[in-house]
Amino acid sequence: RVAAISCVSDDSAGRVVESDPLRGPWRDRGRDPLLGALEWGLGALVVLAPWPLGGIGAQGRLALELGATILLIVWAARALTRATPLPSRWTRIGSFGLLAFAVFQFLPLGSTIVGRLSPTAATLTFDSRPTGPALAAEERLLSAELSAIDPPASLSIDAPQTASAARAGASLVALLLVACTVAARRGGRGPALGLVVGGTFQALWGLLSLASGQRQIWHVPKQYFFDCATGTFTNPNHYAAYLAMSLVCGAALARGELNSSGNRLSWRWISSRGGFRFLIVTACSTLVLAGLLLSFSRFGVLVGLLAASFVVGVPGPGRAWTGRLVAIGLVVAAAAIPLAQLGADRFVAKYERLTEDAIAAGSRATVWRDSIELIRRFPLTGTGYGTFGVAYPLARSPEVRAFFAHAHNDLLQALVEGGALGLILLTLLALGLGPGLLCALGGRYGMTALGLGSALAAALLHCLIDFDLRIPALATTIAIVTGAIEGLARRSP
Repeated sequence: RVAAISCVSDDSAGRVVESDPLRGPWRDRGRDPLLGALEWGLGALVVLAPWPLGGIGAQGRLALELGATILLIVWAARALTRATPLPSRWTRIGSFGLLAFAVFQFLPLGSTIVGRLSPTAATLTFDSRPTGPALAAEERLLSAELSAIDPPASLSIDAPQTASAARAGASLVALLLVACTVAARRGGRGPALGLVVGGTFQALWGLLSLASGQRQIWHVPKQYFFDCATGTFTNPNHYAAYLAMSLVCGAALARGELNSSGNRLSWRWISSRGGFRFLIVTACSTLVLAGLLLSFSRFGVLVGLLAASFVVGVPGPGRAWTGRLVAIGLVVAAAAIPLAQLGADRFVAKYERLTEDAIAAGSRATVWRDSIELIRRFPLTGTGYGTFGVAYPLARSPEVRAFFAHAHNDLLQALVEGGALGLILLTLLALGLGPGLLCALGGRYGMTALGLGSALAAALLHCLIDFDLRIPALATTIAIVTGAIEGLARRSP
């Protein structure tokens, strides 16, 4: 079955051909102005989300959540008058179920319920309260009974942190809904172009900052990672994750334009409108690849290159590989120039230390092993979303001397914070998202969808060794891309 969507068509041989993937990504706005506003809003969020230091500060995170709220209000207003495509049933059950479960975790349920569902959480709550003479002394000091001051027990070991995580999760679900509706009506070109534009800006910022020795982001001095490109992110790994998604989408858009020429580069085609768009996207992708290499993020670079290679290597119309190979060679050669000038030896040294760093005492592998112990202590309901940094000292190995606010593995951290119930809801969400993602990766929704699917796959792989979903800018981007893929599945007949 081939998806009958506006960005693909069938040629006489029955092959799927990309039809002008970059032309008019926001066309026909006048017929549905609210949908046009939503499309522009999503694109703006993808581009601007990393600007406030990746959204990790309170103000940056609040700005992203306000943006998601505004888009949700516009989406709801449009839904009152027009048919509104929604994600699949299992996706809705999984996403809204996770939100409801997060709320359930921070509610004051009392000692009886908490003691039965999470005995360790109940023990921590009551062991932290004074007893005997210490209790009497504290009550005299406060002139009140502690039983009236202390909040009732909850499943979360830090209820305010879980409430904050639930608020962030609600904004991500809102973006997923909006992106699904927009992609179902307009296709996925908006988020894909937003990623290309955003990645180009981030790569340019990172390259210029590294080359000039600038040690600040906007007006904020950098504290770490002076010897690698980070863009407006504070961590090169998160910067690399964003650029990897951008590189994949750029490769897909350029590949779609090249497909229209039968994979043959000619001066006549280069001078055409499609050829000009191909050159622009290829130039942006070259800059993004250069920035990705200078992040010196080992897994980020590896994931980005693998995903881009997958997009470029998927069979398409025409049998000629000449144009494709020429374009790949030029892009790689041009992107390697800044690396050769600014740190090729450092890039090689990072990969040479890969095995040593992986097995070193106090490394991520140690944290992962400790996280499994936390899962054993909080098996059913977890420690509460957003509480890993609070819970980790309970199981931290002696050789771990650094502070770990995250497990550096989003799946493992989700198991720590959500327990078995969270895992069930996460599985339902995966069941809803899986079919659409597999169809996108199989090229059934067109080349742009292939790029979005590959970008999402790259991000999910990177989440296995980092905490991308805990960085608001990356979580926002991933939610929009995920919603776009769901929307493309809804366009399918």
